[in-house]
Amino acid sequence: MNNIIENAIRIRNNIISSNQTIDDINTPDNVDTWLPNEELEYLLSKDLIGKNFDFPPRTRSKKINQAICAALGYPIPKTFKKNKPRFLCQNFDKYAQQSNNLQIWNDSVSLTRRYCIIILDEDNIVINVKVLSGGTLQDYDTTHKLTQKYQASLDKSNDPSNTLLSSTDTSEIIKTFGTFKEISSSSPADLPKPNELMTIKELHNKLQVLEHTSFPFTGKSRVDGDALQDLVYRALGYKEYRENGQLPDLLNQLLEIKKQLSPTVDLGLFKPDETIELEMPSVNGYIPTISDVRYAIFYCSQNENQITIEKIYLVTGKEFFKYFNLFEGKRINKKLQLHLPKELWEVPSNN
Repeated sequence: MNNIIENAIRIRNNIISSNQTIDDINTPDNVDTWLPNEELEYLLSKDLIGKNFDFPPRTRSKKINQAICAALGYPIPKTFKKNKPRFLCQNFDKYAQQSNNLQIWNDSVSLTRRYCIIILDEDNIVINVKVLSGGTLQDYDTTHKLTQKYQASLDKSNDPSNTLLSSTDTSEIIKTFGTFKEISSSSPADLPKPNELMTIKELHNKLQVLEHTSFPFTGKSRVDGDALQDLVYRALGYKEYRENGQLPDLLNQLLEIKKQLSPTVDLGLFKPDETIELEMPSVNGYIPTISDVRYAIFYCSQNENQITIEKIYLVTGKEFFKYFNLFEGKRINKKLQLHLPKELWEVPSNN
């Protein structure tokens, strides 16, 4: 915790001396002025928790925006531009919540954006602050209503016997990461490094041992998904289970994991072949995109209290739709409703 505090204070001082504004685009590459999630959450919590924002809605929103600027070291503008995200400087949007029903209007959850949730009690006093990735926020969408979602299914007319659908990684990944030697990271949530990224073929070879493996079925999608990810992490040699809540699931190997108990693959808010940059610093001058991600599709069966992995397909995002058919459906929704966990309303023990 001390390291987080020291780093947060250092970066805030850099922001003050940089003369940057909240409208200046910033990225994780700018290590002197970019606040990682924990540092961002620390500064906002330190300044906002305990403050009273008992104002009419429009005034309250402006007052909170001003308080955020002060907390992070940015000058307070006379007016706040309607940027997407609102705080371009740290790539986040803010939502002030008195209830766990979060409503996002005229926008979708972005996997590459951060979301600052300001938790208010009934008297409009801030009791907690949480910084969530777009991937984590997306997980709270349990109703699947009014949400832009992409879905696909395996093209049965071209069901290949070889489950390694992409014989090589994208040319950008091959050029950027070079020849795989070994993994030095113990955590699957660590950033990928040159010469430490397995090829898609090497990933396929290691994952194949999981075919016909079984694990307990709980009926809770998130719990069962975590159990599968744990098996994947162990098969690849990681000693701890950890993810950062965003795309891809296994950041250290740019691997997205899909557990399928039905033929339909839920892809979320983005298509695998999109060239949107991931939320990570550049590697050798290149920031991997969603299309560079390796997608592992685990087709499973469920029998009583067990889930069994039947077949594992591996494909790059770029080639995903060579083998999977995209479902066409409703594309645009004006309101997204998410039910936040009640744990966010718990007052931190150190406050």
